[in-house]
Amino acid sequence: MLRRTLTLLPPRRRPFSSSPKTLTQLQRSSFESSLHNSLTAHDTDQAWKLFRSFAAASSLPDKPLLNSLITHLSSSLHGGGDTPLRHRLKRAFVSAAYVIEKDPTFLEFDTLLTLLQSMKLAKAASPALTLVECMFKNRFFVPFDLWGGLVIDICRESGTLASFLKVFKESCRLSTDEKLGYMKPDLAACNASLEACCLQMESLTDAESVIESMSVIGVKPDESTFGFLAYLYARKGLKEKIKELESLMDGRSGGIGVYVPILKAYCKENRTAEATQLVTEISSTGVQLDVETYQALIEASMTKQDFVSALTLFRDMRETRVTDLKGSYLTIMTGLLENQRPELMAAFVEEVLEDPRVEYEPNHQTYLSLINGYVSCERYFEVVVLWKEFKEGKAKLDHALADAFLNSLVKGGFFGTAMQVVEKCKEMKIFVDKWRYKAAFMEALKKLRLPKLRKRKMKKVEFLDAFRNWVGLTT
Repeated sequence: MLRRTLTLLPPRRRPFSSSPKTLTQLQRSSFESSLHNSLTAHDTDQAWKLFRSFAAASSLPDKPLLNSLITHLSSSLHGGGDTPLRHRLKRAFVSAAYVIEKDPTFLEFDTLLTLLQSMKLAKAASPALTLVECMFKNRFFVPFDLWGGLVIDICRESGTLASFLKVFKESCRLSTDEKLGYMKPDLAACNASLEACCLQMESLTDAESVIESMSVIGVKPDESTFGFLAYLYARKGLKEKIKELESLMDGRSGGIGVYVPILKAYCKENRTAEATQLVTEISSTGVQLDVETYQALIEASMTKQDFVSALTLFRDMRETRVTDLKGSYLTIMTGLLENQRPELMAAFVEEVLEDPRVEYEPNHQTYLSLINGYVSCERYFEVVVLWKEFKEGKAKLDHALADAFLNSLVKGGFFGTAMQVVEKCKEMKIFVDKWRYKAAFMEALKKLRLPKLRKRKMKKVEFLDAFRNWVGLTT
């Protein structure tokens, strides 16, 4: 049990039910005995009927018995189907609200916390906030640190953190205007309110109001405080405000607490070029971003088809001490494949090929895209290198891949390697229509000076003649 002294200021006058039927002492004793037996037997419906009998007489049962009832109704939320859960929660809420209206001294702190914890499980933000407002209205002031965190969690988990703002403002007012220091919101509550203003509502006015309240109640901001403001300022394009925040940070954590939210804001608005420029500036100061931030920025860049930014970010990421690059590598590769940018893909693969952190293992589609990329850049020798790598890898040759290799190798005049592909096709029993390559072969011959070639590069001439014979052309 919590052993905190309940602070109860004189209540305002409240209307009572008209002409309530007063209970005799015998009736009270009988009802209390029946209520006790119902709770012992876990007969929730009967216990609730007996409580309503007390309420109809504008009365309350014995304090321990009353708290046992509300605790029972709240604890019952852990079992049963969806409808019973909501029904029991409603009963627990109604009974607690009635007690607060009737005589809040009867409600134990532990009972209130049990009810709020049950509301958290049920993600019932609206009843939780209504209960707190009922407490305020009836001047039942429970210290903020007992319930504040629970209510914040309930609101956050139900996606309604903005609804906590009203409670936050009233708590601030009580702590200052009425000199109730124990009602003062803590730093976590201030940051939760700011989070709602900056991330959910994106309201500059409300955010500045929270900051002003923090100043009045004497709560100092931390890195999260600055971070939420930085996010909002970035969303609003307030660069001067961001610079003010950076100066206020006093170089704490190298300013990373300000930068990350700004980058997230840029991501949300697809301002990837600005984000990339900021990352470059951050890196130049020696500050290292985390993997998650890099990945989010790269994903945003690829979604926007800002390939230059994505590749720049990946290079910056490689220069850090980040050990796992595979996720971002796959994001870029997939994006380049989907957007049919084989020339960028080929250059990208070359760049990261030797980096062990990438764990590069190309598949069938990767090879096709790389070949197309090299052909579009007329870098046919890279296809020769790729063929050597392919033979050593795990990917299997099929008709489409064999066709891509042969076309590119013939165009580049690498007939020896082309014959290796032909032999591999024979070995794997892959049908190759040799007539398809006659035109490509004849086009390649136009670029070759055969007389000089026969004098200087006999081996290459042998490969040329072998391929000519294979396609069925006479010497």
